[in-house]
Amino acid sequence: MPAAKRNDLVVNFIDKMTTDIREKNPDLAVKIRNWFAVKPEGREFSEGFERLAVEIGALQMAAKDGKADLSKVQLESVIVYLVKQKFLPQARGN
Repeated sequence: MPAAKRNDLVVNFIDKMTTDIREKNPDLAVKIRNWFAVKPEGREFSEGFERLAVEIGALQMAAKDGKADLSKVQLESVIVYLVKQKFLPQARGN
């Protein structure tokens, strides 16, 4: 998927996700949005986008080694996974 299309997909999904969350937990919605939208000074990308890029890179490497099928990976699922890791650590069984 071209980078521009992927970026649009990510932005639109995060917008929808945080809009849905905002109703029950407005503070969490703001934290998630900021994690993906706010670039620290001197950085090219936000922490959330950097983490997403790392995860996508790892998936691409796994696919190269025959350990992942990218046609079965949904970008939205990766985003949800990262958000749960960052903001809902108890969801991982801790």
